[in-house]
Amino acid sequence: MNRDEYVEAAQSLFFMVQLGTEFAGAARRLATEAIGAPTTLATDGLASALLATASSRAVLRYSERALTFDLGNGPTTTLTDAVGAFKIAHPDLKIARDLIEHSDEYLTGGGRLRAAGDDFSLYAHRDPGRYQLVVGNRYVDLGPLADDAVDLAAVLRDSVTTWSRWMVGHLDPDH
Repeated sequence: MNRDEYVEAAQSLFFMVQLGTEFAGAARRLATEAIGAPTTLATDGLASALLATASSRAVLRYSERALTFDLGNGPTTTLTDAVGAFKIAHPDLKIARDLIEHSDEYLTGGGRLRAAGDDFSLYAHRDPGRYQLVVGNRYVDLGPLADDAVDLAAVLRDSVTTWSRWMVGHLDPDH
């Protein structure tokens, strides 16, 4: 990789790190807000829960996109392991995010998954100190999801930083 290619890759990767870190922080704040919302209505805190879910999914997407770059063996392995653990811990995240993103269609009787016979409902199951978002027959437990998004964003940052430091020491100074 020459210097220009490095600069272009580094700009993209560090922008993903910045956005991933901000989305993770937003997920944690929004999850905390949803968990602490009044329990007067079943929908109290629902918008915060939806945004926390979408923000957490963004962290995962940035991490997956970073893996399309050649980060070297150590950072790639670390980030791959973290992405895999995140997906295992939150298997319904992608479909829940998709249902949330297209909730206008589902709430009015449409939607691709509903056409395939999948149920759609949107509500919160709440216990003291816990907020579980229920989207169709998918469950997203907000507290652990937000914490894991923060952890994944930190691994993304560390992996990109390690790659960048290694690259700076190995660039050809004449190119």
